[in-house]
Amino acid sequence: MKKVISLVLALCVCVAVGLPGAFAQTTTTVPVYAPVPQTLNLDVIIRSVPSSPKGLDPWNPSASTVVDTVHGVSGSMDFGLLRWHPENNINLFLSDVYFAAFLYASTSGRSYTISQQCSGITNGVHNLNNSLIMTPDYQPGDTWDGGGAQGDRPSTDNFQQKAFAFGDHPIYVAPSGITRIVRCYYGLATGDPSLGEPAQTQLLNSDTPSGHYTGTVTFTLTLN
Repeated sequence: MKKVISLVLALCVCVAVGLPGAFAQTTTTVPVYAPVPQTLNLDVIIRSVPSSPKGLDPWNPSASTVVDTVHGVSGSMDFGLLRWHPENNINLFLSDVYFAAFLYASTSGRSYTISQQCSGITNGVHNLNNSLIMTPDYQPGDTWDGGGAQGDRPSTDNFQQKAFAFGDHPIYVAPSGITRIVRCYYGLATGDPSLGEPAQTQLLNSDTPSGHYTGTVTFTLTLN
């Protein structure tokens, strides 16, 4: 009986030793490469939006018209011939449109600021510097092409307050470095108290010198 048991044990040891890889390990390391290019780019889309009725969403193609893009000028912020607005004894000229600029900054995750510069909207010695107003905005529901809504603004980021377009003003300051769809509206003064226009706003009325006023607005992306 003892011999049989010894024989069986020896046989088991031999079988175990003969199994390939039973007590061995080997590894192979494969390198992986994924070069990510660095970007610094600002895309801009300008849309013309009817002033009335109120509440139209400038992002909706059925409610606005693209007049300019970063890839090539196809139009301008042309407010057209202003219309007389005598209702409620208001001595006022208004435009039938306002404009919405949609701005996208790509910075490879680096902190950035989107700003705008306007040297003046002039006609000879006259100007509309206190009549053209810019209003930065952020809408969580704005959607990317083929994607969903962009969601809430990063907690570290801020868009600036309503101001005259004349001068150099930040629109959106993004310490997060995250690309977001940022809005900035441009409109002529309306005198509507619900819009919170600056106290120094000058309405366009029968005292405003007539003529064709022109100027430019320049958008700039800067790393912080």
